[in-house]
Formats: sequence, structure tokens, C-alpha cells
Amino acid sequence: MTIACLVLGMAGSGKTTLVQRLASHLSSKDECTYLVNLDPAVTQVPYEPNVDIRDTLNYKDVQVEFQLGPNGAILTALNLFATRIDQLVELLESREEQVDTFVVDTPGQVEVFTWSSSGSIIAESIASSFPTVLLYVVDTPRATKPLTFVSNMIYACSIMYRMQLPLVVVWNKKDLVSTEFAQRWLSDFDTFDEAMQQLEGDYSSNLARSMALAMEEFYRVVSCCSISAVTGEGMDELWSGIQTAANEFATFRKHKKQSATSEETTTTNDKTDSPVPETTSRQRIWNKVQGSTEDIDHTSMEFYNQTRNSNSVGSRTENSSFSCPDKEKEEYEALLQQFQTKCSSNFASE
Repeated sequence: MTIACLVLGMAGSGKTTLVQRLASHLSSKDECTYLVNLDPAVTQVPYEPNVDIRDTLNYKDVQVEFQLGPNGAILTALNLFATRIDQLVELLESREEQVDTFVVDTPGQVEVFTWSSSGSIIAESIASSFPTVLLYVVDTPRATKPLTFVSNMIYACSIMYRMQLPLVVVWNKKDLVSTEFAQRWLSDFDTFDEAMQQLEGDYSSNLARSMALAMEEFYRVVSCCSISAVTGEGMDELWSGIQTAANEFATFRKHKKQSATSEETTTTNDKTDSPVPETTSRQRIWNKVQGSTEDIDHTSMEFYNQTRNSNSVGSRTENSSFSCPDKEKEEYEALLQQFQTKCSSNFASE
């Protein structure tokens, strides 16, 4: 089973370094990796990409041609690249037999995958052919602040549910900063609340506390692992988490296809076995207006029985008597007039 990994995260979180470290780690295990760089603004990468967006699009040219800033040019470049995503998927499919893992490096503009359509197109296109796992990289030293921690978790939650793909949160231990605080905050809200009390008086503290409490269910299902992209610590744990997530994806996709096939078969059988209705919906409405008691509620039965001898909508005379109040009589007359002028010819033709 060839696995595709999309490495996401905030700018400077260590995504590119993680891609290089993951490729080196898998190479030591005789696993063949295929590296894709989707960051058009990067100047150099510590690995040799097999597919590089810079060979297709020039970031500076996009910025000048569309008169955009740095972030806007990156988003536009990804949007342009997404129009040729079918060619990338075909290329990956042609390498499937020789490759064990596809690793895709993405730009630091996480907006590509939170609200831009290009991120969804790229992720869904790759996921349509391979079991795909999202790796959300968090810069551990910066996440030691409660507000930054909540911001990263909101981004991770938003990306996971928007892409509908399994996600692994990767805590990148820069400067050997411990990730024990993250594990405590993820599993125990009281511990996080104690850290938030130090920010009392800040206008954003209450919002962060509420968001952390609301995301408790997300913390229960998300997978996390601690690694060091520089030293290679924790790479075995990361690879194990990737394989577990890929197996979950494959199982879910298999059950989904089986359910869709079963539902389609049931629908086909129902259409074959069920008798074809003799009348159309418009004819049934016409019969109802003529005075048929079928499908009429009990409270209106007496009212319709007084007009069931009418042969057409316009056959009612002014001398007809009604046992209903004047208001209901006026409404009924208006309804009959409407059907007479607009719908009579259409209903009669069917």
C-alpha cells in the first residue's frame, strides 16, 4: 500500500526539515520515497524533489503579473498549479509500483488548506488515488504559550474536518523543548485552565479557554507524536502513526464504497420491483382539486365533499352553498380562480 503524506503547518514550524528527515529515515529502512515540493517561494530545500512546483511556476513572475504581495502570489501560484493537478496524480500513479511513500511539502501559508479551494483540490485529488495522511507540524517552543497552542489546534481541527482526511499532529521539538506540556493540555483541561489564569485580563483569554473546552472531542480522536526534525528523534513513532492513520483511511474508504454499492443496488431493486404510478403528480393535484377525497385530511373532508360533483375547476356556480366560514369561502374561491386561469389547461392536457 503506497501512502501519501501531506506535510502542513505554520510558517517556520519545520515542515521542510521534517520532509528531509522522513525521507532519510525511510531510506534507511529500504523504503522508496517520492518527494513533491509545492512551495513556490522557497529558495532552496535540503532534499532533491522529484516534482517541484518551481519548475512549472515562477513565483516572482506571478507576483509581478498579478500585482500581488508575497502571500497572495503563493496562493495564486497554488491555484494555478491546482488546474494541472490531474497531471501530478497521473505521474504519481505511474510511480506507484516503485514507490512506497509519497511525501508532499507545502508552503507555510496555511490559508491554502483552511479556506482556499486549491488546497482542497490538491488533497482530494491525491486522496482519490492513495491512502492520504495529513501531518500538521507544530513548532513546540512557540506553542508553549496557551494562545498559540489553541491557535495551532484550531488550525489543525479546521484542516482535518475540511479535508476529511486522517491527521497526525507532529510536535517538532526545536531546541530540545519538551512536549510534556502539550500532552497535559490535550488530556486535562484543568491543567490548561491553570496556564490560562496567568493571562487574566487579556481580552482573548476567555475566547481561548472556551475554544479549548469546545475542542475537547477533537483532542480525543487526534493522533499526536513528538519528534525532532533535526536529530531524528521519534521518527519510528511518527512512521507508526502514519501507517495506523493510512490503514484507518483505507478501511473507511472500503466501507464507504461498500455502503455506496449496497445502497445503489437497493435503489435499483426498488425501482425494478415497485409498480410504475399510473398518474403523474400534477394529475393527482388535479384530481384533488376536482374533489377527490384521496390524500385529503379528515378536517377538510366535509368541505370537499360539497364540491366533488364538479366536473372541472370552472364548473362551480355562484349558487353553491358552503358550510364553511366566510373567510375560508373567500380563500377557496381565490384558489379556484387561480387554478382556472393559470393551471387548468396544463392539468387537463396530462
